[in-house]
Amino acid sequence: MEDDDCLETAKQDFLGILRNLNHKRDLESFQTFVNEATNIQLDYISSLSSDFNHVDNRELADTTIAKIIHELREMVPITAEAPNEKFTFPVSDFTPETTIHVDSFLYTDENVDKLCDEGKLSRSYCVECGSRNIRELHFITHSASPLALRYIFDHALKGKTDGKVILEIGSRLGGVLYFGYFYSQAKKLIGVELNPFFAKLQKGIVEKYNMQNRIDVIQDDVLNHKELLQLADIIIMHNVFQFFHSISTQQHLWSFIRENTRPSALLVTIPSLKEQLSDASSDIDLKNWVKEVKLKIPNDWILTEEDGDILSSVHLYWVREDE
Repeated sequence: MEDDDCLETAKQDFLGILRNLNHKRDLESFQTFVNEATNIQLDYISSLSSDFNHVDNRELADTTIAKIIHELREMVPITAEAPNEKFTFPVSDFTPETTIHVDSFLYTDENVDKLCDEGKLSRSYCVECGSRNIRELHFITHSASPLALRYIFDHALKGKTDGKVILEIGSRLGGVLYFGYFYSQAKKLIGVELNPFFAKLQKGIVEKYNMQNRIDVIQDDVLNHKELLQLADIIIMHNVFQFFHSISTQQHLWSFIRENTRPSALLVTIPSLKEQLSDASSDIDLKNWVKEVKLKIPNDWILTEEDGDILSSVHLYWVREDE
């Protein structure tokens, strides 16, 4: 059957379904279903339509990312912690009692405000039980927010991803991978995630939205994959070690990354390498390893002060040539 005949048949079948729906509520529900199903099918077709399967329809990409975020909210607790996940705290006043984990990929500041208003989250803790001596909780995130990810791919890495391999160390919920799939021309996006719960979660999303052609998720310790560091053109790390490893392990990890990143590769980090190496008490000579590429937030981006602070925490580096 020719394509035109298929389309005409589909139209007639569709009209036949509509004629059987006589109630406004049913029609509205069906319209929502059709829109979502069409978006998913367009997403799939778009993923097959170019050299690197980049999705050019930004509205479709935005819609798909929003759907993924909504699904992930249903799959993890508000704190977005894995079962039995353990943390370390690099700053003395950050403790399990004074710190709350809220994933910025899933929840904006407005979402957090709403959750606090609903009593699902608290912003403060009592220093002395029963007293009025209360202090603000420390909110931390282990994922970049959609705003930060858009800034990374639309600004920091603009024009730098075509045909490249992007590696994220500690891919957690997969936000970098999904954004990279829809908003970059990278030929391959690889996430290395130590935690089996999060690795399985990412693989499920990747398969559901047919992103296997460009995304690989590896559940393992990055120390077992120096070949990926040596292969990667761009490496992205968000808050990657500070809250998960002892100081000695962090030092070993950073030395491993330093030894295996190849010259001319780009590193994107949140927060800065300087801050992360300082937290690890690492003696790596940053100036002999990388050169920072200064980023400037576009003047036409309308941001709150908090948004500006988030974007200012994104840092871009170029790995120096070996001397």
